[in-house]
This record gives sequence, C-alpha cells and structure tokens, in this order.
Amino acid sequence: MSTTRMAMLNEGDTTFNSKTYSYFVWNNPEHFGYRRTRTMNNKVILKTGKHFLPHPNRFWSYSDPDELDEFAINPVLDLAYGPNENGLNEYLLNGRGLEVIAQMGNQVVLYSTVLDYQAINPAPIKEFMARRSTLPGVGMYSTNFAGYTDYFFATGYLDAKLLEKTKANGDLRYRINATLGYDQQHIGSGFRSLLLSNFAGPSAFLQVQYQIGPFKYQNLFKELVRDMSMDSSRTVNKKYMAMHRGTLEFEKLGLELGFSESIIQSRPDNGLDLSYLNPVIFYRSVERDLGSPDNILIALDANWKHKNMMLYGQFVLDEFHTNKIISQPTHSYNKHGYQLGAYVQLPKTWANYGFVQLEYNQVRPFTYSHYSANHYTHRLQSLAHPLESNFKEWIWRGYLVPKVFPRWSINALLTYTRKGYNEGTNNYGGDILEGYRSAANLEDAPLLQGVRQTRWNTQLSIDYTLQPGATVGLQYRSFSSSGYLA
Repeated sequence: MSTTRMAMLNEGDTTFNSKTYSYFVWNNPEHFGYRRTRTMNNKVILKTGKHFLPHPNRFWSYSDPDELDEFAINPVLDLAYGPNENGLNEYLLNGRGLEVIAQMGNQVVLYSTVLDYQAINPAPIKEFMARRSTLPGVGMYSTNFAGYTDYFFATGYLDAKLLEKTKANGDLRYRINATLGYDQQHIGSGFRSLLLSNFAGPSAFLQVQYQIGPFKYQNLFKELVRDMSMDSSRTVNKKYMAMHRGTLEFEKLGLELGFSESIIQSRPDNGLDLSYLNPVIFYRSVERDLGSPDNILIALDANWKHKNMMLYGQFVLDEFHTNKIISQPTHSYNKHGYQLGAYVQLPKTWANYGFVQLEYNQVRPFTYSHYSANHYTHRLQSLAHPLESNFKEWIWRGYLVPKVFPRWSINALLTYTRKGYNEGTNNYGGDILEGYRSAANLEDAPLLQGVRQTRWNTQLSIDYTLQPGATVGLQYRSFSSSGYLA
C-alpha cells in the first residue's frame, strides 16, 4: 500500500475488503495531517443557489449531470489547544487554509491544499527543532512577533489514468496511472512505516503505478533536500530518491507480498543521475557500476487478511556482510529493522466501526545512515520511522464508533519506546545523520547501545462529527520519559 493524501469526492467503504478506500491510512494520525473542519448546514442549500453548499462536505462545487466532471473548493480550519500538564507544555495550533479538488471524467484528478499555521509546539517537537533546526512534517519555519512558530503547509498533485483495459465482466486486465505533485507518501499497513512514512515534510515527486491482474508495480522518484545547506544561489542543496516496489496479491488467500528497493543519491552539482530513471532495473547493480557512492535500501513486506483480522509486517535491509551476519550478529555493518503488527475489527453488533491494533517496531543501530549526505532523510527528517534507528517500540491502539452513537468516535493510543542515543562524540548509531564509519565500536554495536531513553506516550480523544468533514473533540495527552534528555 502506497498512498498520497488523495481526495475522495464520493463516500468510500471502510471494510478490510475495500479496494478503493483505506481506512487505516485516512484515520492514522501519522498520515492524516489535519482535521478538515467545515460546519455548514444542509438546510440553507435551497436558499443559496445551485453551486454553494450543494453537499455537506463541499463549500462550493460544480458537477455536470453525469457527475464525471466535478470541481470543489473548501475552506479548511485546523484548530487545537492544550494546557501545560501531564509532562507536556502548552500546545496551540491555529491553521487556516483552502482545499481545491477537480475531477475530469475518469481520467484526471487535481488536488491542492494550502494552510497558514501559527503554533506553540509540544516539548518533544521543540527538542527536535532545537537539534535539527527544522520542523517535523514541514521543514522551513519562522518565529513571529508573539513568539509562535509560523509556517505554511501546502500540497498538490495531478493524477492521470494513462492506460486501462477491462475484461467483458468488468474485471481489470491492466492499468497505468501517473501522479505528479508535491506531497508525502506512506508505504505499508501499519501505524508506522520502516520504508517510507509521512514524518518528513512534502517534496516534489513523480509516481507511476502499473497493474496487471494480481501484480502491481510502482516507480517513485522524489526530489529531497540534502542537509539544509545552500548553494551560491541561496537554494537548498538537493538529493534524490528512486524507488520501485512490486506486490503480488493472492486474493483467495487474503495474502499480499511486496518487495521494494530504494536508493538515495546526491551529486556535487545537485543533479540526478539518469541511470536511476530506468523503471525496471536492479538499482544495486547500477549503483555498483557507478562506484557504490549511494545509499541502497531493500525491503520486504506482507499482509494477510482473514475475516475480521489482518496481520502485517515489514523487513528492511540497509546493509549486511554475509561473513558477519552469523559470526558477529551485532557488527555495526549489520543494519536492518522489522515491523510486526495486527488489526482486529470490532464486532458489528455493537460497533458501527472499530478496531484494536498492536504493533512492534525494531531497528538496529546505524540503519538508514551513510558515510555521506545520502542518509535516509529529507530536510534532516527521517523518511521512515520518526525514531530513526537503535530503538524498540511497542504500540497499542484502539478506535471505536459506537453503534448507538454513530456521530461519536473514541481513539486511544499508547506507545512505549526504548532508544539508544549518541553520547558526546561517541557514535552509537542512534542518529542517522552521523556516518556509520565513525561508529564507537565497529565490531560490536548491540541494539540500544549508548545513552538509553524510555518513553511513555498516551493519547485519548473523543470526537463528535457535526457532519462529513466537520469534527470537534477533546483529547487527553500524557508524556513521560527517563534517561536521555529526560
């Protein structure tokens, strides 16, 4: 599953078997960047004209009679406030913006959104900003006259169906889609992703997806910011990602298997090496022929669906030496991580919709790092897990829309984390910006080495849906840590 923040003009299904709507992505806080708040009353539609407020979640829209051509404009509000308590400082979010959606037949979709934010950030975000001078999920920011963090958040893309053929019964034979835009992506079925997540801010990308029956293949090319340094024209220096991913679905078994390969490359002139534009080639072979200057990541993933349950997992391999994987499993060159998780959907007898989720993530020291600026980052933010490397994480999560109160929802999240940080000039593999060749001990790098930190993070929210796209709620947050920077 690879997604951008797609806009759905029609209501989608929310079951495990849906092929057009992924509830887990849209409801996941890591993927769902903001709440779209529009509090309009349907009763005023007849008084305000044909295009103004024609639908509960569209402020202004046009739709032709056959509903193949549509255009919608929506104001967006993202407002939140939290007091100073439970280990977290005062929290404020004030975002206002606009969303534009257009669909031309079944061939082209356009989407754009922009928001202007002022914020007081939680302590963990402030600590990250102090270390990296960049705002997670965004990048550039400023501090206004009142001392608030001030920034823009904008995304946009054009998605086009290039080719499609169906069988006489309507089943798909093959399809090619292309998306050009500026946005984030997430790969996987979990709350986190060890391949590509929405933690880092948006970036320019080209994504091409192919499907032939049960086989899906995807190319993704992204322009990334190298390390926040600038060239002589005061433009941030660039690096690039090239990724391809193939999946094979065994529909009768409910099983999907995936293989991914990605590469991060940069050159002194900020150029993209054309060798990586080949859509169907093994990148490691190309990289070796270029002199092995770049950072290769290989990954396997799988998910299995059965009735009201889904099991999923990922395995990422950054580097390993065959002569050390068994004899020296804690060698610093053995860089890998994995994810295991499960969803269980709650019974329909008492839950309009709901699930319980358990997830475990583990990544060894120095994974995603490199000896150059080709670390697995964008704007000094991890492209994969927010904790980067050298950690263990347990996640418990639940979501419930009660049968008797379908407008209410309850979302609970509990995370427990153990991570090893670097100490002074000693590189223990907890910071992916530090090259692995400077490891404190190349021969022995056990998991969680360095200065350890233990974190507990709790969130509980109760929300009320005024109408589609308009939600208000209360959230309880608690954060505690011991060890490093506690």
